[in-house]
Amino acid sequence: MAYQVQTTLIRIAGIAGLMLVMGVTTQGCRRPQSYYIGFINKTGHDLHEVGVSLGDKEASDAGELVKGGKATDGPVGWPFPSEAEVRWQENGARHAVKAKVKGAVPEGFTGGTIYFVINSDGTVDVKPVK
Repeated sequence: MAYQVQTTLIRIAGIAGLMLVMGVTTQGCRRPQSYYIGFINKTGHDLHEVGVSLGDKEASDAGELVKGGKATDGPVGWPFPSEAEVRWQENGARHAVKAKVKGAVPEGFTGGTIYFVINSDGTVDVKPVK
């Protein structure tokens, strides 16, 4: 009986020690931001080859987006830059627009969707939604 108690205490101490080590090693690690990318089509036309780049990374390639349509992609696990490049093709013409992310998306935004709203005048609005 005493042997079983001693073995159990050693196991508990070992598990507690392992949990302590894991807590210490992950404490200094910064969790990456995790969010989704979304598109909303307000152009009045079907869009093709819809995508967005965040800095030098292709964050989403939604492809086709019907008029009035909405699409999401993700999750994305890297920090967002100050601006993004949104691309699409409409009525045979290619478009590429820089959209300001900094200021539109709160610092440390996670767990929601950053929507890129493609407007009929060719502009793109950035709307974060939790």
